[in-house]
Amino acid sequence: MEREVVIIGNSGAARECYGNVRDMLGDAFRFRGFLAFEGFPGRLKDLANLEIGNDDAYTPGCGDYFVIGIGNPALRAKAYANWKPQI
Repeated sequence: MEREVVIIGNSGAARECYGNVRDMLGDAFRFRGFLAFEGFPGRLKDLANLEIGNDDAYTPGCGDYFVIGIGNPALRAKAYANWKPQI
């Protein structure tokens, strides 16, 4: 099964995580997309076409790996608490 990476977050920290994941994993993964956390409008700039929706409407696939790309520590902790039971 091919690994599919989903980044929770859709702004500067998420863009940075995307670059880091690409650098570390190269072709060993498929990037599924960015999820907006709590409906945040996002600032993905040239990666905006890779946003796949809101986190509360997303159903994880069995091959999904998640990265929390949220810069605000309180929101990052909240995203982790929300997604931990599923990942």
